[in-house]
Amino acid sequence: MKKLSEEIYKSGMSFHEFLNIYTRNREYFLKRYTEDLFASFRKRKDEALQIVEKLKAGPN
Repeated sequence: MKKLSEEIYKSGMSFHEFLNIYTRNREYFLKRYTEDLFASFRKRKDEALQIVEKLKAGPN
């Protein structure tokens, strides 16, 4: 949500204007931000799996 609020601030629109746009384009916003969220989860999962593999390999 911080990213979203920064984008609203940078655009210069009021929060009320943003809400009007959001309600008209709700599906787009939900899809876009949900995809961003899952992408960040996937990245963290990949990083965690790499750490586990290093631990399994033992000290080199």
